[in-house]
Amino acid sequence: GRMLGINGRSWDDMGSMRWELVGCLFLAWAVIAACLIKGVKSSGKVVYFTAIFPYVVLVILFIRGVTLEGAMKGIEFYILKPNMTRLMEPEVWNDAAAQIFFSLSAAFGGLITLASYNDFKVNCMRDAILISFCNCLTSVFAGFVIFSILGFMAHSAGVEVGDVVTSGSGLAFIAYPAAVTMMPLPPLWSCLFFFMFITLGLDSQFAYVETLTTGLFDQFPVLRNHKPAVVVSLCSFLFLCGLSFCLEGGAYMFELFNWFSGWLSVIVFAVLEVVTVSYIYGFKKFMKNIREEMGVYIPGFMYVYWASTWLFLTPCILTVVFAMSCYFYTPAYYSDYVFPPRIQWLGWCLVLASLLCIPAAAGYQIYKTRNLKELLGPTEDFLPAHVLALLKSERKAPEPSIRYIYDNDSFYDGTVTMRVGENPTTETDNSNNRGSKRNNSNLSDSSN
Repeated sequence: GRMLGINGRSWDDMGSMRWELVGCLFLAWAVIAACLIKGVKSSGKVVYFTAIFPYVVLVILFIRGVTLEGAMKGIEFYILKPNMTRLMEPEVWNDAAAQIFFSLSAAFGGLITLASYNDFKVNCMRDAILISFCNCLTSVFAGFVIFSILGFMAHSAGVEVGDVVTSGSGLAFIAYPAAVTMMPLPPLWSCLFFFMFITLGLDSQFAYVETLTTGLFDQFPVLRNHKPAVVVSLCSFLFLCGLSFCLEGGAYMFELFNWFSGWLSVIVFAVLEVVTVSYIYGFKKFMKNIREEMGVYIPGFMYVYWASTWLFLTPCILTVVFAMSCYFYTPAYYSDYVFPPRIQWLGWCLVLASLLCIPAAAGYQIYKTRNLKELLGPTEDFLPAHVLALLKSERKAPEPSIRYIYDNDSFYDGTVTMRVGENPTTETDNSNNRGSKRNNSNLSDSSN
């Protein structure tokens, strides 16, 4: 309650600014700017710590959690006695899809941005499978940590685990802080838990901010020479946008963004991406790029897996989830406070703000090229970065030419030269026999 400060607040009265939160927000964005100011090389070194530290904390909290009285009660509720009837509720599938998108950062642009810095021959198929498995296993393991402590919390309060379980931001900011206060040495466990949260948040922000800066640099190449200024300006702008979350009722604004920003729009992006690659560009052509150009070995059973998921399962499942989410739409709320209708419309505006960028960008490209067929195929620069750089360097190199020098001898400098009236072939063949005398003659005559 002290940190959230939402007592008695509503959308009609968001209260005043909480300056301690403003200071924390500024510090967070300052850290992000400092880590990204030199690009992925500097942020990559920081990620070694921010990515590994949460696992260390999870292991520590797991060992501590399972030794608490009542921990097995929470683990039974989590994994041994699941409520299978919840699978019939559309909200559960919607939350599951949102969890996968957020945890994997799929369709947010971060994966594509960071993957563009890999070596061209990297085994992207192996990395995709490995990261997906590690992500899901981490989520399952984190569930043991959380529910062991929730079981202890329920045992201490003398209630059922289901009565203390909550979802969304309430789990991180209400249920878990309340649980650690009941544990021995609560300051220690609180510091570990929330420092883990900070490192996880920094990891996510690194990817999102790097995605935005990369998009700006690709759209406006002149900005690449001013990367530090661009990073600082972008982080400053995002800091100002986040000030609304620092009001006394800022938790409502946070929940609104959490409810709408990574929901329907991300599902639409994912469907469009997989359909564009698999059907418009062509699944076979894309797999040929990966196998023959990148040199990635794909066994037959994996080829069948990618074909079935990309061509059928993924677009169909996501389309069904999207339709169910719209049909069984639940208004945004926080605890027992359901947001008023005008705020619900504000949330839908957040969804539309990102979705409308797709037809807007498509319309601009169609107007610019006026050739729909050209837009449905790869461009001339759809090549590996090293091949594209080589071609550009060859285009800049001077092409062999024939220079005419009237009464003076010419010197051979890699171009074909001749005097007026002479045969180019003969002159070229004899150029090597004239030696330094010819070079000296040309230089003295040219100076005259």
